[in-house]
Amino acid sequence: MNLKLLAKPILLGAFACLFAIFSQAQTKTVTGKVTDSKDGSPMVGVSVVAKGTNIGTQTGEDGSFKFTISSTITKLVISSVGYGSVEVDITKSTNVSVKLTSAADALSDVVVIGYGTRKSKDVTGSVAQISEKDFNKGQISSPDQLLQGRTTGVLVTPATGEPGSAATINIRGTGSISGSQEPLYVIDGVPLIQGGTLGTNGSGVEGSTTAKNPLIFLNPADIESMTVLKDASAAAIYGSRGANGVILITTKQGRGGKKGVFNFGVTTSIANTAKRYDLMNPTDFLLYAKKANIDGGAAPADAEAAVKLLDLGASTNWQDQIFRQAISQNYNLSWGYSNKGTTIRLSGSYDDQQGIIKNSGLKRLTTRANISQKLFNDKLRLEANLTYSNTKNEYAPLSNNAGFQGSLLGAALQLNPTMPVYNTDGSFFQQGDARNPVQMLAYFQDKDFINRFLTNFSASYQIAQGLTYKAVLGIDNSKSERTSFADPRLGSGAYGGTINVYGKDYGNPIQGNGRTTRQNLDVKSLLVEHYVTYDKTFNDVHALNAVAGYSYQNFETKYRGTFGWGLNTPVVTPTDNFIKNYSNFKNYATFVPDYNRNELQSVFARVNYTYKDKYFLTATVRSDGSSKFGSNNRYGTFPAFAFKWRVMEEAWAQNTLGKLFSEFNVRANYGKLGSQDNLGSYASLNLQQTFDVGSGPVTRFIQQGNPDLKWEEVATTGVGVDFTTKNRRLSVTLDYYNSKRTNMLFFAPTPGGFAPTSSWWINLDGSVVNKGWELGINYKIIQGAKFNWDANFNMTTVNNNITGLPSTINTGSVSGQGLTGAFAQVLTNNSPIFTWSMLQFQGFDGNGNARYAAGASNQLVGSALPKFFGGLTNNFSYNRWSLSVFLNAVTGHYVYNNTANALFLKGSLRNGRNVTNEVGKGPENPFNPGSVSTRFLEKADFLRLANVNLSYAFQMKSKVIKTLSVFASGQNLALITKYSGIDPEVNVDKSMSGIPSRGFDYTQYPKPIVITIGANIGF
Repeated sequence: MNLKLLAKPILLGAFACLFAIFSQAQTKTVTGKVTDSKDGSPMVGVSVVAKGTNIGTQTGEDGSFKFTISSTITKLVISSVGYGSVEVDITKSTNVSVKLTSAADALSDVVVIGYGTRKSKDVTGSVAQISEKDFNKGQISSPDQLLQGRTTGVLVTPATGEPGSAATINIRGTGSISGSQEPLYVIDGVPLIQGGTLGTNGSGVEGSTTAKNPLIFLNPADIESMTVLKDASAAAIYGSRGANGVILITTKQGRGGKKGVFNFGVTTSIANTAKRYDLMNPTDFLLYAKKANIDGGAAPADAEAAVKLLDLGASTNWQDQIFRQAISQNYNLSWGYSNKGTTIRLSGSYDDQQGIIKNSGLKRLTTRANISQKLFNDKLRLEANLTYSNTKNEYAPLSNNAGFQGSLLGAALQLNPTMPVYNTDGSFFQQGDARNPVQMLAYFQDKDFINRFLTNFSASYQIAQGLTYKAVLGIDNSKSERTSFADPRLGSGAYGGTINVYGKDYGNPIQGNGRTTRQNLDVKSLLVEHYVTYDKTFNDVHALNAVAGYSYQNFETKYRGTFGWGLNTPVVTPTDNFIKNYSNFKNYATFVPDYNRNELQSVFARVNYTYKDKYFLTATVRSDGSSKFGSNNRYGTFPAFAFKWRVMEEAWAQNTLGKLFSEFNVRANYGKLGSQDNLGSYASLNLQQTFDVGSGPVTRFIQQGNPDLKWEEVATTGVGVDFTTKNRRLSVTLDYYNSKRTNMLFFAPTPGGFAPTSSWWINLDGSVVNKGWELGINYKIIQGAKFNWDANFNMTTVNNNITGLPSTINTGSVSGQGLTGAFAQVLTNNSPIFTWSMLQFQGFDGNGNARYAAGASNQLVGSALPKFFGGLTNNFSYNRWSLSVFLNAVTGHYVYNNTANALFLKGSLRNGRNVTNEVGKGPENPFNPGSVSTRFLEKADFLRLANVNLSYAFQMKSKVIKTLSVFASGQNLALITKYSGIDPEVNVDKSMSGIPSRGFDYTQYPKPIVITIGANIGF
């Protein structure tokens, strides 16, 4: 044997083994978990880097990480945006647990503000930012649900419990008497267009519906943080658009390292009615209907005969017929990537949310791409944020102002419980003008779809050290279509109405003809901005941050709609198939279309000056020009100033207050903001309109212009203090605010009743003042090795008052038989907006008739605006378990129970319609009229267990699945209130002549109890 030939592979093999052993000795695998020191929750996307190298990784969904590094490495650098950076020694152990301190505590938290960011310690105005871990959890239709009750000064009131329903959001009270109450939404730097959803049916159930939430196109899982700009100093950079406050929504950017990270989330939700009306059962209904007839003067024999006619032999729970247990699903998939100067995040989601009322729900498909690339030694940065969503809504036949027969819910509440659903031949039972709710669900169809594109392209270039130029192009485009069908088999006694378009009556009720309605709404906006930012510190004493720029944005809205009736193929018998096709009709009539276009161009500047990191001064100014105004007052200028003093930076404070506080700040601000959102695009012009209703063109004068209109203005003043205790376990923020709105834009009668139109836009004399206090407290109650408990409390008081109005303004229409023209709210001097005005009910006399105070004249009796609202969150964590419990409360306001006023009267029972047990068995005379009075006005104070979330993060060892967490959440789990209706947190639109209303409950879509389970997986 040739030993030399044999020795060669043996030596090579031995060398390879020695090299592998030596190499193994030169590397080591490091593992660990990163949690939030505040509540122990796992932190995802945290950067973990071997110190002195570019070798690193990011934490997964459960906060864990694992990677291999050289054995010579002794420290890791662990950091995350918005949290302090820490170094961890790994010489003794390669498995580490790290708690990152929120930068809010470290005073380096990066807060998103208009046209830039600032560190928390540098912010002078009143700004509140909440991040993903603080959001409400569970079934979320729109972003406003994420922050409901979570921050001071922001009151979110859902219109109803319908999936995707609109919400009224007030920041530090409400001021506009005739315009939008909504704040400005800015998504990744692009101000959103308002609207984009259709809020009117037309299929045959009279009345209108509230438009869906304009934010439903956004996938809540894509949102990184939401920042609320509450005072003028913070919002003035948006000038005329910041009068109602500003909400900045920042979406998630790319993270995940070179290989990228996939995350998949799935949830399933089950929703049920939280409460139902206590209606009379068939036995009691017949018994007390007989009594009501006798009380109304009928002889016992006649009353008995009347009741026999009412008894139809069935036992039907009509609430069971329209409500259901709703099952919803949500799927989210995202991929994040970051390497050197490139970051990418791609995401997609699908939602299928069923409503607890049959034939209602929301389906949403969203895709999003956030891409950023740095070039030329990081001097040039290109960014693109692209969003597309397709939302499909299905509407049950409900409306805000149906007549005495009611829309779906109203019909179900008052229908005779002895009435069957079907006839013996399978057709729907129909008696007179009564509406069969099951028939309504079967024979009405109302659906829409909304396609929305939101794109934002930007390029920023560092001209010199500290000087950057940025250009932004934003495009927001929404197209929606709503199509409704009414079956020709609907009875003429219960449904109908003719088709009337500006004086031309086309006749043709639904019965035998059927009906369709199609509406289209196209809304688009183009944004172009250029601005420069200068950021420099001089001699470690003077710090200057300045922004100056130009902004242009245009808005365009197109509306069109048509009716169709008369089927090509007759539908008569129960087995006939009604083909719901818009082209399946013989006749069509066109609504008068609508078109609006306006432009807004602006210049703005802001200067932040800091001296010795102790004194902070902010000065902001924005000048806006709007095409809505005439040349006399086209431009408005809105300045603001703010000052902040970090007291603990003073030497004397360290000596006297150092044992108590680590941070103590005093703030003050003043500024002016403008408003023109509610103003028509052509308010300064005389307008006429020509249209064709089928008999030739018709021209009509529709508006008298006012070239002297001025901007509505809001002047705000505020002071505040913030402090954190020495041990950093307790932090408190206290603010006082005062805002005064003047030059209010109002659509008023023209002087002398100018013909042929009777109204025009004016600046109304008078003012609306909002003032109050805000308090936020964060307390780390227990900080242990395994168990942590912290609590967050926020509260806000609001005092609203009107002065100087030339006359009282009525609003708040009341629905019900015999109540045509009735209203329940006024805007009047020395009272809050939405003050209730009505008779004061003092019970029933011996004959069952209502007694009223003050000679049966209307009295002012409280307001629909809450005087106090707050929230309390308790966060617990134990090892890998996390529990969050959130309660919110709203007090000091009243709700008008229009449902009871319209439906639940003893006279309804006498006429064969069902009522609640309280009314049916009560002392009311059946001939007592249901006048608008405090009988139906109720205190709306409530305490709600709004959100509970329990989660568990697994420690994964799989090479495929890096992170896995599961959770269960509950929403609206408990409600404490004295309100007799379904839920006091309601705001059905009962506006009159364009004047908004507040606090009405009229056959509202109930808010459900929702239980959600879900899982998040990282690959």
